Amino acid sequence: MKPKSVAYALRYLGVAVLFAICGAWSGSFGSSYAGLVMLPIPFALLSALLFMRTVRAILVIPLIVGVWIAAYSSAVNLSGRAGQDPYLFPICVGGLVGGLGLALSVSICHRRLLTPPFLVAALILGAVAALPFASWLRAEFSWHDGPLVRIREGCAFAIWQAVVGTYLYAVCSSGAKKESGALTAPPPPPAE
Repeated sequence: MKPKSVAYALRYLGVAVLFAICGAWSGSFGSSYAGLVMLPIPFALLSALLFMRTVRAILVIPLIVGVWIAAYSSAVNLSGRAGQDPYLFPICVGGLVGGLGLALSVSICHRRLLTPPFLVAALILGAVAALPFASWLRAEFSWHDGPLVRIREGCAFAIWQAVVGTYLYAVCSSGAKKESGALTAPPPPPAE
């Protein structure tokens, strides 16, 4: 491995760990209404610090809260209509809504996320990364509310936020130099 490759791998690993810690912490907020509204805020703030360093990030943070509510609501509303496995399909739909919604929200700061390949990747990663939530929900609704259920919940949030957050970081940080809107100093006036 080249030294530059190792540096990239370590950087993305560090970002994934940051988002995983953020997700595990967010998962501990609980299922009250206030907890559900507060849950996406650490993810939104970490995203703003890592790759949305523009004034427009102020608009994105409330959108991320809305995306979380839409993803959660879609999974909950579909849970009774899923056929054989009442958790797998709704969870994937919720993850898909979350992944696409985050990509569209963050595109306010990074327009390259609006291209079809990046949107499709966000859809797929959101749906696949949501699969651990099915294990947590099975335990949650089997009326075994013990510490293992809370650990599964924290792990599910950690995995989803690590996967989707790292993906968004990778896309946004690799194209940040090419996009306008970043908080940078204006160019010097032309010499006369």
